[in-house]
Amino acid sequence: MKIKRFLTLVLSAALPVFVFAGGETGGDVLKVDAGNRASGMAGAYTAAGAGVESIFYNPAGMSSLLKTQFVYSHLFSYASMAVEQISFGKYVDTPLIEGTAGLSILYRHMPAISNADAKDAPVEFYDFVLAGVFANDMYSLIRDEFYKNLTFGINAKLIFENIGIYKATTYAADLGIKYAFPGSGFALGAAILNAGAPIKIISESAPLPLTARIGARYQFDFDADNHLDLALDYIHDFYDYPRAAFGIEDKLIDMLYLRLGINAPFDSRSAAFAAAGFGVKITQFEVDVTLNYTYKPVFINGFNVIESTHSAGMTVDLP
Repeated sequence: MKIKRFLTLVLSAALPVFVFAGGETGGDVLKVDAGNRASGMAGAYTAAGAGVESIFYNPAGMSSLLKTQFVYSHLFSYASMAVEQISFGKYVDTPLIEGTAGLSILYRHMPAISNADAKDAPVEFYDFVLAGVFANDMYSLIRDEFYKNLTFGINAKLIFENIGIYKATTYAADLGIKYAFPGSGFALGAAILNAGAPIKIISESAPLPLTARIGARYQFDFDADNHLDLALDYIHDFYDYPRAAFGIEDKLIDMLYLRLGINAPFDSRSAAFAAAGFGVKITQFEVDVTLNYTYKPVFINGFNVIESTHSAGMTVDLP
């Protein structure tokens, strides 16, 4: 019966997946694959997510954070585009509130666009997302042993876009749940992302990329020094075609992390991409510093073109 309760929650969160509305969206910075661990697994992070990197995939993953964590990443994209992410999360235990809280800034920018034959000023483009998240287990709300393994997360986001002299601002919210089956290494997750008001720039309004995610993760423990995570996600942007993502992370002696992933659409028009990355953790004075790198080739269908992106950054865990 308890499993049925969880499945009911997952299906309730995923119901909008079956609603499709075609059209263009705004706030495309919300589609960026943030975080090095998540991008190294090709975005298969709905159930695998942990810590502050899960903010933009499934905020329920924040509930696993019992320390203080900082994350920084820099994405070198094609067309001279770059994306910076700075995130912070901390477990909070006060008489008024108990759970994990965090903040994240996702900032996308590129060099100013200028025309040497025109008198117009160079056009600057940038956009960013400011996100605040809170996560906890459902046991804090419902005193039943089953809910100790069921977590939830809520995310509030402010989205800002700038194109030359034109500016636009809007807001959105995310809601996610995650259930870890006790003693099995298996977890399920679901999330609704980017539910908010349309964004209007110049004279046109466009909806945000409202997205539903459903994911599963299984961890194999080969021995005390080798743990393998397998993750599979179904991702549906209501204004686009669905995608599937599959990711692997192999953790060796809690020091070296090897990651692979593939993310592909269910149609033939959108780009597919693979991902590969690694992380190296250094521990000193009870502080863990993990250095990460991800390489992601993007296969653009119909043009026989492969573009590459590189992402590097670090995660710092304080006691």
